[in-house]
Order: sequence, then structure tokens, then C-alpha cells
Amino acid sequence: METTDCIIEIGCEDLPSWTGKYLKERWIPLVENMLKDNRVEYTSLRFFYTSRRLILYFSNLSIRQKDVIIEISGPSVETGMDKEGNFTAAARGFADANKTNVKELFIKEKKGRKVFALLKKEKGMPVKNIIGDILAESIRKTEIPRAMKWQDGEFKFIRPVRWLLALLGRDVVKIQLAGVKSGRHSFGHRVLSPGKFSPSSPVEYLDMLLKNFVIFDEDLRLEFVKAQIEKEVYQSISFDEKHLTEILNTSEYPFVLKCPLTEEYMNMPSEIVSAVILKLNGLPLFDNRGALQPFYISISDGVKGDEIKENYLSVLSSKMDDAIFFMQQEYVIN
Repeated sequence: METTDCIIEIGCEDLPSWTGKYLKERWIPLVENMLKDNRVEYTSLRFFYTSRRLILYFSNLSIRQKDVIIEISGPSVETGMDKEGNFTAAARGFADANKTNVKELFIKEKKGRKVFALLKKEKGMPVKNIIGDILAESIRKTEIPRAMKWQDGEFKFIRPVRWLLALLGRDVVKIQLAGVKSGRHSFGHRVLSPGKFSPSSPVEYLDMLLKNFVIFDEDLRLEFVKAQIEKEVYQSISFDEKHLTEILNTSEYPFVLKCPLTEEYMNMPSEIVSAVILKLNGLPLFDNRGALQPFYISISDGVKGDEIKENYLSVLSSKMDDAIFFMQQEYVIN
């Protein structure tokens, strides 16, 4: 059967950091099961997510549903055959209605009585005609925490849908979610490459996405940032990789900012300082003995430069001072 790759991208307003993991566990299995129920075959389904988009990439997706043999029951033997053993008009009509010869009929027992039946090959429909409905129905069946509603509550999702890209091979697949219709265009990073781009195929889409400063794969984002941290720090350090992954779920092209901790902060209990940094979506760093380092990591999405870094550090320092003050007061009282 002829196959091709398929890409579906749902572009959204900023998604919460928990979105990708949640949908991977709740939504993707629904999509897989519904495709199986609809006899749509493929080699693999990869799910990618960033702060602005959800991506389904099907490798070797069949362009048609798999054909299936179905059994159809007809009139009872008493109705379909006379006393001489000849087929009656009822049996012939049943065969004609299903475009087959009465000689293809066979007898089976159904609910305690004998009836005529036949086997019929049901030809699969083009996948492009059904995959949009499957996608929309799978979302409707997924429980969405604190969901937003559109179309008089008929459609619920995490954040507003802004654009849809859907390609089956080189052809656009018709999909509609919350009143947004699918097309061939997507968008790059909102700061580094905010314009539209229009890929001709699923493979080209992935390539163009990277060229437009969107690191769509969470593993690639993690390795990209870890390499930056290693370059910034120049020494052996440790950090909470799980927390870093959660931070990176809110970015598409992350940059590392190395932020200093003042002597005042370093003289406080490291547990308090670490908790504040984590609360601000920063990343505290530790040496191989577990000692807090005099700097921590903040992640910006597509933003870098000395002026931007200074402004960013000013805001973070202010919040750090406030947070540490209140936590210190609580620490003293307790």
C-alpha cells in the first residue's frame, strides 16, 4: 500500500510547561487507538511540543484505510429459499443490493435461527478525508484541565488555537479546530524569525522549523542548553535536569544567562536560596560536594545580549531580594 509522511502542527498561544507531558500521556494514546480503529496504518508517530506548538509527525502513513472483509446478514433461510430449494426474490434482492451473486450466499445461525449471509470487501477511504475528523474527535475525548472553551463550549483546549498546518505528503489535509482551518504555512520563533514559512513536505517542515529558530524536540533543547551551561561555567557542576526540562518546555530557542549570587545570598542557608531560584524558574548549580555555587542559570527564549541580560538580572535580583526577605522572616519565626 502506498505510504507517505504526514505532519500536523497546532499553533497556540503560550502553553503551560505541563502541556507536552500531559498530552503525551492522555491525548497521544487516544490518537493511536482511533487510528487503529479506523484502519489507518503507519510506521511511527512522534510527538513534539514547544511553548507555542504541538506537532504530530507520522512516518509512512498509508494514504488509504486498510480494506476490510465484513460479514453481512440477510433474510432468514425460510424467507430466502422456497420448498424446492430455489432462491426467492428476497435472497436475490439481498445479493443484488450488495452487488454479488446469490451463489456467494452462505447460511449461518444468528440469534437462534438460520439466515443467509455474505462476505463483502469494504474498500478503505482516502486517509486525507478522515484524519481531520479523527484529530478533532481525539481532542474532544481528552480531558483538559482548566480548559478554555470556544464555539459555545463545543471545543475545549488548553489555549487558543492560532494556526494549523497539515500536510499529507505534499497535499494539504483539511482540518478545522475551534474555527481555525488548516493550511500550508507555519511561523518561526516569535522574536528571532516571526514571519510565515510554507514547507512543501513534512520533511522540509522540520528543516525549515529549525532554520527559523524553533528547536521542536525536547531532547535537542536539553542538549542545546546543557552545552551552553558547560561553556558558561567552565567547571564540573550538577543541577536538577528534570527542573531544567520543565523550564525548557516554555521556550523554543533557549539561551542561557549566567546570573551571579551576591555575598548576602551566599551567607544564607543554601536550601532557602535554592528554593527561591527554583521558584523563579532559575536553575541553582552545585559542585561535586553538593555546595551551592555563587551563580545560577536563567533561561531566556530567543533573547540575549548585555543590555537584555542586565535588565533581566535587575528584575530577577529584585524578585530574589523580596522572596528571600519573606522567606528569611519565616525562617526566623520558625
